Amino acid sequence: DANDTVFYGADISVTSGSETLYQEIYFSHVWRAVAAVGLFAVLSLVYVALRYKLAMGIVVAANTVLSAALTSAILLLTRIPVAPSAIYAIAVASLLGGIFTVFYFNKVRTALKAENDKKAEEMTDTATLVINASAHKEIGVFAVCLGVALVLMGAIATTAVRWFAIVSLIGLVVAAATAIFYAPALYLPLQVAANKAQLKYAKGYVGAKKKDEE
Repeated sequence: DANDTVFYGADISVTSGSETLYQEIYFSHVWRAVAAVGLFAVLSLVYVALRYKLAMGIVVAANTVLSAALTSAILLLTRIPVAPSAIYAIAVASLLGGIFTVFYFNKVRTALKAENDKKAEEMTDTATLVINASAHKEIGVFAVCLGVALVLMGAIATTAVRWFAIVSLIGLVVAAATAIFYAPALYLPLQVAANKAQLKYAKGYVGAKKKDEE
């Protein structure tokens, strides 16, 4: 046989196979992440409500939870491999959502102080003020710097760390989007309701009358 002169009568067999490694995510990791997100939400609500206003605290707490929820939804819909480290990346996304929203409310508070110094006929309506007070520059700079760091970390690290960087990058984008787009949309009706309540209280308040002198 002509082939025997090449392989010298050796029997050659070729096999192929694939292996899929599944890493179990324990329930304790999940509930700890959920507890961390809940703790972030409560602390942000109390802190922002005391330092700024209750309506702002509600929005910050809502964005804290929303950032974690949207990041989790994206991971499930896109079927990105999720390791235990990704659970902590989701918790970090929750924290970033609260921080970015505080950036936005710093701008809103500055705008509100400027409005108080204006005359009544020069004051801006609430919707315009809430929209124009966007902190997209501050949030963008912070997000880009952190995003570059995550990309570099994923490029030079192991596979496990690379997936953690990818999940963190998704969470970073979600947190920035919620602070830029969702926070004003949620805050506007709350601020309008607060303005109406304040105006109603101001009109309905009557000072104490002096007693007639005898």
